[in-house]
This record gives sequence, structure tokens and C-alpha cells, in this order.
Amino acid sequence: MGTIRSYANFLGKCGEFIGLFGILAMVGIICLDVLGSKLFGFPVPGSTEIVSLVQAATMAFVVAATQRDRGHVSVAMFVQRLPLRAQAGVRVLTSLLGFLMFVLIIWEGFRYGSQLRLAHEVTGTVKISVAPFVYAFAVAMVPTAMMMLCDLVDSLKEMTAPWNR
Repeated sequence: MGTIRSYANFLGKCGEFIGLFGILAMVGIICLDVLGSKLFGFPVPGSTEIVSLVQAATMAFVVAATQRDRGHVSVAMFVQRLPLRAQAGVRVLTSLLGFLMFVLIIWEGFRYGSQLRLAHEVTGTVKISVAPFVYAFAVAMVPTAMMMLCDLVDSLKEMTAPWNR
């Protein structure tokens, strides 16, 4: 599991850089759009579509970093009152459900991306293909699923440890 976790952390760090570049790209496009429309009367064509697509990809790529840093909301206040073994059981359940959810998101992302690609689906104004962004979203969820799998295994080990009984 250590190897999987290290790959997931590496991919999560890569996702953070992609997210950073996505935010910079969005800021750049918005600045160009505002300056172009206010100063020259010529806004960036399709800027809303471009920013929307980049925003979706950017948010998807930083989910793994948030998972790695335990930045997601949890209800630790209630779980902390349970015995140690029950706490581990709750972590097993949430890790299992999270892992299954992310595997399903990845599967459906690739399936939906293929449908969009075959249908030649494009945005309304500037005709950007939507499929690559859906594929990117699915790929961005892989490190998070890997982290959830590692969390699941760690929680199972905790739950079955003799000192938690």
C-alpha cells in the first residue's frame, strides 16, 4: 500500500500544479476579456465557455490534494465518542463508500467522454470539444480513488488490530 500511496501523492502533487496553471489561465482569460471589451470593444470570443471548462478541470485535479491533506469535511465530533474499534469501523465504511464512489465516477467519466467524443459534442460558441475535459475529469479522480483504497486498507488494519478490542 505504501507504493500505491506514494504514487497517489505524486499524482496529487501533479494535479495541484495543473490546478495552479488552470487558475492562472482563468485569471488571464478573464483579464484579457475585461480589458479587451472595455478598452478595445472586443471581448475574448467564448471566454465564458473556456473559463467554465478550465474551472471544471481545475477543481477536479485538486480533489486528490484535498484528500491527501485531510481537507474534506468530516463529522469527527460524533465519531470521537465511539470506542476505538467502532471509530475504525466508521472509517472502513466511509473509505469503502468513497473508494466505490470514485471508481464509479472514473468509470462513468470515461464512458460519458466516449459518448461525447463519438457524438462530436462541442461548446456552443467557439466549438471546443467537450470530451477531453470529461476525460481529464475522470483521470483527475484516479489519485483520489487510490488514496481512498489506501485509507480503506489502513482502516481495516486498525479495526482488526488486537489493541482496539
